[in-house]
Amino acid sequence: MPRFKTSDVADEKTEQCTFAELSLSTSLLRSLQEMGCEHPSPVQLHSIPLALGGGDVIIQAKSGTGKTIAFCSVVLEGIDTSTAGSSQAVILAPTREIAMQISDELSRLGWYLDPPVDVGCFIGGVPIEEHEERLSNCSPHVAVGSPGRTLKLLRDGILLTDARFLVLDEADKLLDSYFRQDIFAITEMVFTKQLQFLAVSATFPPPLVAIAEDLFVHVEKKHATRGQPIERELPHKVFLCTSAVKKDEDGLNIDELDQDGEKAETALLKGVLHVRYVLEGYHVRQKLPALLEVLTTASYQQAFVFVADSNNAIQIAEMLNQAGVPAAASGGKMEQSWRTQAFAGLKRFQYRVLVCTDLMARGIDAENVDVVVNLNLPVEKETYLHRSGRTARFGSVGWMVSLVFAGEEAEHLDFFQKQLGFELVDFADREAAMAAKLQQLDIPDTEVGLTQKEIQQLPQQPFPTPPAPTQGGFEKRKRTSPNASAIPKRRLAERKEPKEPSRQDIPPAFPPTSAHTAFPAFSQTQEAFSLPQARNHYGQLGHLGGNLAPPPILLPPGGLPLNVALPEWESWMLDSDFAAYVQKHCPASQQLLLGLTSGTKERLDALWHHHRRVWTGA
Repeated sequence: MPRFKTSDVADEKTEQCTFAELSLSTSLLRSLQEMGCEHPSPVQLHSIPLALGGGDVIIQAKSGTGKTIAFCSVVLEGIDTSTAGSSQAVILAPTREIAMQISDELSRLGWYLDPPVDVGCFIGGVPIEEHEERLSNCSPHVAVGSPGRTLKLLRDGILLTDARFLVLDEADKLLDSYFRQDIFAITEMVFTKQLQFLAVSATFPPPLVAIAEDLFVHVEKKHATRGQPIERELPHKVFLCTSAVKKDEDGLNIDELDQDGEKAETALLKGVLHVRYVLEGYHVRQKLPALLEVLTTASYQQAFVFVADSNNAIQIAEMLNQAGVPAAASGGKMEQSWRTQAFAGLKRFQYRVLVCTDLMARGIDAENVDVVVNLNLPVEKETYLHRSGRTARFGSVGWMVSLVFAGEEAEHLDFFQKQLGFELVDFADREAAMAAKLQQLDIPDTEVGLTQKEIQQLPQQPFPTPPAPTQGGFEKRKRTSPNASAIPKRRLAERKEPKEPSRQDIPPAFPPTSAHTAFPAFSQTQEAFSLPQARNHYGQLGHLGGNLAPPPILLPPGGLPLNVALPEWESWMLDSDFAAYVQKHCPASQQLLLGLTSGTKERLDALWHHHRRVWTGA
C-alpha cells in the first residue's frame, strides 16, 4: 500500500467511514483488515451497499481505486458456501490474466469464510481436459473465466450453474463487437429469476451503457412467457468519472455531475504525470536509446512498456535484459505458459520491466509499477486511459511517458490530451513538473522515491523470455515436425528461415545526430563487431530470432567506443570475461577500459556473457 493517498481513493467521506458500516460479514472484514484496507474508497462506499440491496448495478470508476474488491465483496456476501453442486456466481473478464487476478482476489477475501469458498478459474490456453477433471465432481461456488472457455464449458454441460450473480469486469470491452455475441449467449445460459448483474469498468461510453441495459432486459424477455410483463427495473448507476472531456460548440469544457452532484472528473488518475518525449525518426528501433534513457534515469521499482505486437515485445525485453535491466515479455500470441510465467513474475517482483501489448493495458493490478512507457501510442483514447491506470495505483503517484516521433505521432498525442484533458510536460522538464504535482497534491517530497530497503530488493537477474516467433505465429513445442520427405516442396520453401535483413532495411538503433556526432568512430565500431554464426536451431542470432538486428552496443560515456573485433569463438573464452579479452587482445584499449564507470563495466560484462551463451547455444 502507498505511504500516502490521493483524493482518487481517500476523501472526507471515506475517511469517516469503515468497511464495518457497509454491512459486510466478520470474515470479510478480517480479510480486508489483513489486506491493509482500513477505509473504503469512493467506489466501494457507493457501490457495495447499493449492490447488497439487490438490483443490477453499472459501475464506472477510475482504474486502481478498488473496483475488484467492491464486486468480489458483494459476490462473497451473496453466495451460500454451505451448498455445493452448481456455481452461484459467474465472473467474466476479457483477458486470461484479469481472470486469474480476480480468482486470486476472491480466494484472499474469502479466506476466513466457513465453510470455505471454492473458486474456479477457467481460461483459454489451458488444456480443456484439466477443466473437465476440475468440474467432474461439482462446479465451484464462483466460476471466473474468459468468455470463450466459459461458453464452451456451459454449452457442453460441464459447468453447471444456479447463478445469483453475473459480473462483467471491464464491461465495455466485453460488450463491444468482439465479445458481445459470447456475452449474450452466456447470459442466456446462466439466467435465473434471482440473477443480479454487475457491470464494471473505468471507461463506459454511453452507447455501451445502453447495450448493457438492453442486455439485462433482453434476456428476461426471452425467458418470459407471452404477455407476461417485464418486472426487472433499470440498473442502478454509479458513475464517478467520465471517459472523456465533453466540449461545446466554442470548444469549452462542459461540466458533468457525478454521483454526489459534484463536477465529474475524467478517468485519469490524479497521481499520474503525463510526459512527452519527442524524437526524430520513423522506425520503432530508433526509440530504443530513448527507452533506455527513461528506464535508467527514472527512480522506479517496476515499469510497463507498451508496444504494438508480441514480436516487438520479445525482442525489446531481450534487449533490456542484455542492457542489464531485468525484463519480461507478454502478448496475446504467446503460449499461455509464458504469459502465466510473466504475470506471476510481475506479481512476485521478479523483474523490473514488463514489455507487453495492450493485452495487459486493462485491469492488471501491480502495486510496484511506477512508470508506464508508450513505445507505440494506442489507437483509442480509452486504451490510453487504461494504460495510464497501470501506475499510480490506489492513490500513489507515477509517470506515463510517451515516446513519439515529431509529426503525426506527436499530433496524435496532442489529440489525446485535448480529449482527456490532462497536462502534458516535456521529458526535459519532468523533475520540475513532478515537484509541482506533489505540491499540488500536498504530498511531501520525502514520501516519494525508493527507500534504501526497496533499492536493495530490486531484481537484478535477467528474466526468461519466450522463443522467437515463427512466420505463422508462435511455435508450439508439443508438436513434432513431420518427416521432411512427406512435406511438399512448396511448403518446404515456405518453411525456410527468413534472410537476415540488411542494414539499409533497418534504421540504426541510435540516431545519427547523436551517436555519429558524439562518437565519430561509431560506424567503424559497428562494422568491427562481427557476430559469429549461431550454433543452434533458432536462426542466425540464436534465440533472438533471425529478424532481429544485432543488439545495440553500449558506448562508454565521455570517450570513444572500444574498437574491438570479436574473433570466431574459441574454447578458452568460455571462462573469460570482456575485461580479460580486452587485456589480452587489445592492450591499446586498456586505458579506455580503466576510465569506464563500474556500472558500464557491469553492463559490458553482462552483454559479453549473454553473447557467449547465445553463440555457443548454451
